Amino acid sequence: MEIEEERTEYTTTYANPDGVTFSLSQSTVPVQWVDEWTIVE
Repeated sequence: MEIEEERTEYTTTYANPDGVTFSLSQSTVPVQWVDEWTIVE
């Protein structure tokens, strides 16, 4: 299960099924991005 609070542009952190340890997936290029556009009504 992904831990969204730990997500960055370059990393994704997962809680392992044992409930104690974590796994980190890391990339040299951005794999996540933040949309900085805001809709103004």
